[in-house]
Amino acid sequence: MPYQVCDSCDILYPISEDEEVFEFCRCDGNLRYYGSLLEYFEDVEGSELVRKVIRLQRTYTEQSL
Repeated sequence: MPYQVCDSCDILYPISEDEEVFEFCRCDGNLRYYGSLLEYFEDVEGSELVRKVIRLQRTYTEQSL
């Protein structure tokens, strides 16, 4: 599933196939397109434990690379 992630506030927006892709977040930050969450985490710099708060409504995720 593709996602857009805000550069400023790290809010994650899942995108369904029939949904419009937006250019800006609610906070006016730029959105980046990722084909999957794995692609997003591969883009995060560093190989140590990466704690990124992904806000998907009320869900929080922690991922280590």
